[in-house]
Order: sequence, then structure tokens, then C-alpha cells
Amino acid sequence: MANLTYKASSNIERLFINQGYVLDFSNNSFQEFVERTIGIDIYSDPGYEEYASKGNKLRQILKNEDDTIVITLIRALINYLEEEFLRKNQSFSDYEKKLISDLHNELNKMEGNLPSGISPEIAIKEKFQMISTRSAKFEEMSADEKIKEIVNLFEFLLKKEGRYISVDLQKVSLGFLSNGVVIEYRKKLQCFRHSTTESIEQRKEFNDEQKFFLINFGVLLCNLIHRELEQQSRTQFE
Repeated sequence: MANLTYKASSNIERLFINQGYVLDFSNNSFQEFVERTIGIDIYSDPGYEEYASKGNKLRQILKNEDDTIVITLIRALINYLEEEFLRKNQSFSDYEKKLISDLHNELNKMEGNLPSGISPEIAIKEKFQMISTRSAKFEEMSADEKIKEIVNLFEFLLKKEGRYISVDLQKVSLGFLSNGVVIEYRKKLQCFRHSTTESIEQRKEFNDEQKFFLINFGVLLCNLIHRELEQQSRTQFE
């Protein structure tokens, strides 16, 4: 769940949501906007399958996702709103200008509390460092929190422009692991990413020994995926 203040939440409601609508988005255009911005399909991803208005979909994201994702989405919505006003040759009222300014200030405060204090992108690198090295912060977490962090990192690493990229782990793992293993791990543990009643009940299906295995296996996968992505990046620019 994002650490939004009451003021930030209120400004989001006033700026973007009107009787279930989000700005001038249709269902399809809002789905595409969110997926391209933060890699979440608001109609089919785990925790978002239930039908709801676009306004409630936005509220679900604010409730379900962490600060890095929420900051990225809200900044994108502000940019979209400003571009629409510019395109239509309209001007913001003083009240709207204040809402936007105050919301930027609230997002800046949230951003300053991220691990790096710099940007969501750097925070993702910090998240990988925390998990891959099993830092003190990671070891202090509960088993459920560790699994959530691991699965969130998978989403950040593997979902680009709304699509999951393929990572071939067969060579580096001597054939023991494949991309299919990563897909199954990610899908099976999506319930740890969300706070819905259904997701909480699904978590109870895993016992402590299984969670212990999933944490250790997840750390291994994170390291292998990160190494493979870096190798792909180096190859691309050679």
C-alpha cells in the first residue's frame, strides 16, 4: 500500500476522478495508459479481475501498490492532464493550479522517503540490492513481506511497456531452470502482492516450510534474472 497522506489522496480524487470516471479516459484507453505507465492490466492482473469503474480501479492501485508504482502513475496522470489542457487551449483555474502544486509537493515527499531518495528507478536498484544481498532490512521482514518484495521485483525487471519479456535461464542454470519456471513462480505468488480478502486467503495455503523455500528460490531467481538482463543489455550495445 502506498504511503499517501489524506491531503494527497484528496487531491487525487479532486483532480482525476469524477463520478467513477478518470479524466476523459474510456475503459480501453485507461487500461492502455496504466499498462504502458506501470505495467499493470487493470482488468486481468491478479487483484484487479473484478469489474469496477475507472475511478475505483485507480483507487485499487493506490491501495494495492507501493510508493514507486503510485508515484510513477500519478506523475503520468498530471502530465496527461496538463497536455490535455494545452491541446485544448484551456487554462487551469487558481484552485486547480494549487491542487497540482500541492500534489507535486506530496509526491516529492514520498519520493524523498524512497530507499535512494532520488527516483523510482534508483529505488528499484536498491530493492534488488536489498534482496540479492539479503540485507539486514530484508532479513527483518516477515516471510510474507519477503515474498512480496521478491515478486514485486520480478514485475519491475520483467514487465516492459505492458509486456513480459522472456529471460532464458537454461544456459546459466545448466538446463535446470527455464523461463517457464519464472512465469509459474510469479503467477503462483501474485497473491502476496495484493491486500484483497481473496489474496490474503490464498496466502494461507502456504505453510512456513514452503515459504522458506519460496524465499530462497526467489532470491536465486532474482540474481539469475538480473545477471541475464545485464548480459542482454551488454550484447545489445556491442
